[in-house]
Amino acid sequence: MPDETATSLLSRLAARNGLTTALGFCQDNLLRAQAVTDGDPTAISRLAELAGVDPNPLFMNTFPRTSDGAQHLGKERIMSRWMARTRLRVCPACLLRDASTSSLLPDAAMYGRTWWEIVFIQTCPLHSLPLVDLAAEKSTIHDFAASIRPYAPSLNRLVANTEPRDATALESYLIRRVRGQTGEVPLLDEVQAAVANRFCEVLGTVRLYGPSRRSHKLNQAQLRTAGAAGFGMATEGEDAIRIFMSDLVRDGTANGPVNGGALSALGALYAWFSDARRSSDQERLCSMVRDVVSANMPMKADAVLLGATIRERHLHSIRTASIETGVHPKRLRKLLHAGGYIGDDHVGRPDNLVTFPADPCAPFLAELSGTKGLTKVAVYINAPRVQAQLLFQAGYLRPVYPRGESSKRLLAFNVKEVDALMSSLMEGAEGIDHEVEGAFSIPRAAKRVPCGAMDIVRLIQDRRVPWVGRCLNEDGYLSIRIKPDQVRPMVFRGIGISVHQAAQD
Repeated sequence: MPDETATSLLSRLAARNGLTTALGFCQDNLLRAQAVTDGDPTAISRLAELAGVDPNPLFMNTFPRTSDGAQHLGKERIMSRWMARTRLRVCPACLLRDASTSSLLPDAAMYGRTWWEIVFIQTCPLHSLPLVDLAAEKSTIHDFAASIRPYAPSLNRLVANTEPRDATALESYLIRRVRGQTGEVPLLDEVQAAVANRFCEVLGTVRLYGPSRRSHKLNQAQLRTAGAAGFGMATEGEDAIRIFMSDLVRDGTANGPVNGGALSALGALYAWFSDARRSSDQERLCSMVRDVVSANMPMKADAVLLGATIRERHLHSIRTASIETGVHPKRLRKLLHAGGYIGDDHVGRPDNLVTFPADPCAPFLAELSGTKGLTKVAVYINAPRVQAQLLFQAGYLRPVYPRGESSKRLLAFNVKEVDALMSSLMEGAEGIDHEVEGAFSIPRAAKRVPCGAMDIVRLIQDRRVPWVGRCLNEDGYLSIRIKPDQVRPMVFRGIGISVHQAAQD
């Protein structure tokens, strides 16, 4: 019979031969009942021989068990938790139809369908009735005729008392799959039917009830509705699901909790894929989720997401960019806004929720890495702020501009370039551990020449000053010592006597 399990055929064969149990039939014919239940090829072939039927349909409707506890139905791999083999599950209308269209006694005519034993198929599409669970003795649970025999007289009443409902599109799809037919939904056809069902359930849960609702908190009716909704999305194709998940992630990033992540944004979807027991089929779908999350959340390259390494960064936040560059988030926010990398809507939003594409700003962030503002540069080189401002205005301190545009208060200077400037000023300087008569720091020497401090800096860099000292008791810019008498002739060359000489005359 179509979709009949091997154990059902064995049970009906026993009933046709006047035996009350399949076990007695097996003993009379040297056949192990457990071997038939387990889908043993030799036992199935022997059963087909005894029944006078083609063994191939029987092989397609058995559940051979693998070493990891899973069972197979044709090409489908179904874990034990998705099986209903420990309880009697039937469509009473199908059984009545079996009995009414056969000349055999009811218990020999009624047979068990393969898909009745799969828990995620809950409705008969032929009669639009939910499958009914019936009590059965553990000893006869795989003996279909013996288990159904007590219920045969009450099947009409059972049909009348069962509220009809249509099978969902997902249930019809799953029946086609377990029958070995194509499901005609490319995204789901690539994975096992059980995985396809669960994916639809969690996808629909998020679609109908939001990311905060977990599928295991739904009742059976809600979960069935969620599965149908998820299947509807799956029929629209992978691109539609990617758009849906992208919107969820972006909405969660923009409006979710400050510390929210992919789990908060995707809810049941992300939780399911996070399961350590994830199968290879789940991994195929998981790669889609991973792509969406990495494209819409500030995930760094080499970060591990759902068990795999992210190859490249697609998105930055102010926080991740600050960590990467070492620039304070407050100053970085101003620089990014000035450069047009973030919009005006950044105001009032936490650093980790203000995101922007990583590639366009990569060169700018690379240049910003290890920079300091002018005030901190002044402290870093031990120079009065006015002197640091003069170094900037004279071009000795070169700022990093976002896209070539900046303003005075957004200046950022690369520490390596600052170090190079200081090294050039101190190159060849004589280290002194005491003050030398007639030698002064650059600012004080400039007043005594008199000239601008940057004139002295230029002369030092051009190596035109005969002597440069470096006070070992001070650091940085203010440790440099210059003799004004050596600088004055170079500054006022060709314009007559100096002020000092005029005063002496």
